[in-house]
Amino acid sequence: MLKLLLLLPCVGVHARLGAASAALASPSAALELTRLPRTLTAETLQLAAASPDAGLIARWLGFLVGAGSLLLYTPIAARVYRQRSADGLTLSTWWLKLLSYTCSDAYSFRNGYPLSTYIETLIITVEACGVLLLVAHFQRRLDAAFAGLALSYLAAATWALSAAPPEAIALGQSAATALNTCALLPQIAQNAARRSPGGFSPVTATRPA
Repeated sequence: MLKLLLLLPCVGVHARLGAASAALASPSAALELTRLPRTLTAETLQLAAASPDAGLIARWLGFLVGAGSLLLYTPIAARVYRQRSADGLTLSTWWLKLLSYTCSDAYSFRNGYPLSTYIETLIITVEACGVLLLVAHFQRRLDAAFAGLALSYLAAATWALSAAPPEAIALGQSAATALNTCALLPQIAQNAARRSPGGFSPVTATRPA
């Protein structure tokens, strides 16, 4: 928890500086920035104009936050692998989390945002995928149904990253938070049925999309 609290100021500064540097970098990014509230737009442009190194600082802060995101789900993956058991986790939770973070990744990628502005979500996507595979493996769920879902996910992700219309990308981004929240419901239901906290960390469970 302390590590997450220390990262919060970095996230706020990074978001402001990242938006400002994107606005100054290209007309399309500047147009995207105009959709933000006027006060936030003015504030971020002032931050970028105040220092010629604002873009560089924003990028490094982005990578720093990305490194910190390794603390979210990597401990769960390490524990599952070490114990050779995923009995306390629900497979559907990790499918929904993977889908949620992929929607956010696709939105950022298709809008041409700098990698440093969404590197943390990209890392968490990889983490969620890793936990998903570990849970499926140790629960012996790597079957035909899992393969079908995996192929469907890969097809949808490829479409979202390359050919999906902007309206679909925006809808996916809007649905990302709802998906991430709903992902907790199967885990909560299992914990309640077993009268056990399960294997899901209460700290990482609160991380939004």
